[in-house]
Amino acid sequence: MKKCLVVFFFLLLSSCVYQRYPGIADPSIRINNVSGVSVLPPQEQGWLIPQMSLYQLTFIKQGVKQDSTYVAQVVLFKLASFESEQSFLQYVSQGRAAGPDTGRFETLKNKEEIFRGREVICVKYGSVSVDKASKTQSAVRTMIMETTGYCCQHPKNKNIGVDFGYSYRHYPGDEDADFEKKAHEFLEQIRFTDF
Repeated sequence: MKKCLVVFFFLLLSSCVYQRYPGIADPSIRINNVSGVSVLPPQEQGWLIPQMSLYQLTFIKQGVKQDSTYVAQVVLFKLASFESEQSFLQYVSQGRAAGPDTGRFETLKNKEEIFRGREVICVKYGSVSVDKASKTQSAVRTMIMETTGYCCQHPKNKNIGVDFGYSYRHYPGDEDADFEKKAHEFLEQIRFTDF
């Protein structure tokens, strides 16, 4: 869990050379290259795929405002067995909080709760953080990072976790009023499949 979240935030925060990544030819076609999930790309123009393997799929898009970035991602990882929903919630919460305390990030809001809208145990999460050392095209600056997503047990194998999230990094005051809607549209279309 910790590793997948570190990868997620690294991709979100790293500066990207967008031309190197392949674009999405047809966003109406599901991507089935990741083991155990089927993913429909975000439906807006401009999304690219910097990472695709059997265990991870990442989409990235440059925002309208300077230095803003969207990331949508699905990551599979090994998962221990859990005795209860609460122990799973605690595991996800600890995994999201893990990492070196460098003083770079300050959490403004964080919410994690058991979600029963899928066919397995999931934790729905959301956070807003300040990144005090963002690497940008012009300088190192303070940016805001909004993240929402789910961490679930896979229904075909409870020892496989699936984390799927959507994030937006932006300068203070450059919020996207449609962030929650865009995130919901991406997150809700992800389907569990056979491995």
